[in-house]
Amino acid sequence: MEKKSKNDEEEKEETEEKEIMFVMDNLEKCNLCGKDGAYIKEEGIYICNDCFVEQKREIFNLYMNKVNLYPSYEQITDKIYLGNEDTARDKNLLNKLNISNILICAEGCEPFFPNDFKYKILYIDDATDENILSWLKEAFEFIDSSVNNIYIHCAMGISRSPSIVISYLMYKEKKKYEDAYDFVKEKRNVICPNSGFQEQLKKFEKILEENNYILPDNLGKTNDDTGNKNNKEFQNN
Repeated sequence: MEKKSKNDEEEKEETEEKEIMFVMDNLEKCNLCGKDGAYIKEEGIYICNDCFVEQKREIFNLYMNKVNLYPSYEQITDKIYLGNEDTARDKNLLNKLNISNILICAEGCEPFFPNDFKYKILYIDDATDENILSWLKEAFEFIDSSVNNIYIHCAMGISRSPSIVISYLMYKEKKKYEDAYDFVKEKRNVICPNSGFQEQLKKFEKILEENNYILPDNLGKTNDDTGNKNNKEFQNN
């Protein structure tokens, strides 16, 4: 029987190490949903089990290896650009894209250039129980108010901000959810709204059809609603 070389043994050990997704010595806040109980990834990014199951390994790998390591964006319509937070850090790039308004769709993201662009922040959690319908009306108004192009982003441009863009296309262009999703996915193939957002946007499709594409005043409101969380709008000087 042929004896395995030392190099073969080392290669096997390295392969086995790569297959270990999480180190469970400590628990941190999840970088995707913000909740406690996340496992530690060797590269230093944390994710909880719920997000791992929901977002799938492929989406997590995109987060680790591609999407949020450098500016990442796509032009969705003549006016709308969609991407990650790192793009919003690049003032020269934003000017090159003729951006006048920036819509932030995330907790934890703040304006980088409040004196140079008009900002609006929607403090949306990337959680399946987040009521994203309650944010749509003010999001649409801000998009429509943009003098030039608008940049829409969350942390990674995968779930929250794509959901806003998809819903806007459903409203303005009278697209069904699947058609709007496919349109945005074709432009930015990393998008993956969480399952809760997907279900709400399918509900939004029916709401639009029943109301002849006029937004109802009580869109997304429930008996427990006390208003959205600390929305902020910043006007450049």
